[in-house]
Amino acid sequence: MTQQELSIREKLLMGIQISYNNLLERKQAENGELYFSKNGKVIAVQARQLKPIDINNFHIK
Repeated sequence: MTQQELSIREKLLMGIQISYNNLLERKQAENGELYFSKNGKVIAVQARQLKPIDINNFHIK
């Protein structure tokens, strides 16, 4: 990737991190749930069970 593409990628990832963490914070305050897809099925997870993400320490399994 070019330096410009890397810069854009970093900004996009930072925006995703901020958006997710804000959503998580609101859902935790509401004692709400977030919904994810796992093995083709939709699952509900209590927001309080999740931790905020940090893109600097984030690895997809």
